[in-house]
Amino acid sequence: MGETDHDRLLRSAWEGEVLGRSAFTALHDVLPDDASLWRRLALLETTMESMCERVGRAHGLTIDAATLEAAGAGSGAGTGPAQRDDTIRMVLGVAARALLGYRSLAGLLSAEDAWLGDELVAHEQALVADLEAALAGEAGGERLTLEFLERHGVEAGSRA
Repeated sequence: MGETDHDRLLRSAWEGEVLGRSAFTALHDVLPDDASLWRRLALLETTMESMCERVGRAHGLTIDAATLEAAGAGSGAGTGPAQRDDTIRMVLGVAARALLGYRSLAGLLSAEDAWLGDELVAHEQALVADLEAALAGEAGGERLTLEFLERHGVEAGSRA
């Protein structure tokens, strides 16, 4: 019997959070002018990762976190200040695809797990708002990210 759409999408969400966390952590070091952005986004991904892990494990899922962490770190470390805007645009493209997957997963979650779909969508919308503001050079893009983190008891300032 093959993997269900539910399990595939849930595993993909969990894997995406691990990749995002490790990439944003690496970007913090290679794009220091945006260090506070990458720190916030790494915290956002870490927070969402723990939620995905909890639900994923309850459904008997596992991931290869070490391989994903290495891939994410390599991806983040492979950029530099000259590629900053292209990197942000690339992440926004990934986020748009992730949001589609999260919305699909939300429709497959049980009533008990429905909260996860809402949180996945909210966290991705926060990530997009933060990145779009950074790309445009506008202040205030971190508001949704900080609200999400605060709602989940994570201390995070808007400065690194």
